Amino acid sequence: MVQKAMDIDDLKEFQKMLLKSLPSDYDSLGPTLELILEEHLTNIFKHGYKGHPGPVEMSCFLVNLNSRPHLSLRFKDWGLPFDPFDSPVPNTDQGLEERPIGGLGVHLIRKLSAQIIYYNYLGINTVELAFPRPYLG
Repeated sequence: MVQKAMDIDDLKEFQKMLLKSLPSDYDSLGPTLELILEEHLTNIFKHGYKGHPGPVEMSCFLVNLNSRPHLSLRFKDWGLPFDPFDSPVPNTDQGLEERPIGGLGVHLIRKLSAQIIYYNYLGINTVELAFPRPYLG
């Protein structure tokens, strides 16, 4: 499945389509994927496109990592080169008043993803996030 977005408002349509097309094994990931989509697309439009509309291609597919099935989300954008995962890990031991603003969305993505890949090739930023199939016990 591939979907194009031009701004953050297109996110809701992609979320609906993604959640409807998830294999039933992955249904329980719905809330996690919604959060990740919102956080990552916000970063793309805020940092890559500096608050302006711009194209983002999103795709979803199944992969095997370490002999285990995973759901993979791939994001491609043509904004400024920006690796959100190159940012420092926030100190979550600090109180909200002491902590600088920003970085918690990326921190959540790091914590919730089994694998994160970023690369920029020929001016295209690509982020791939993988999530293991939930245990079906």
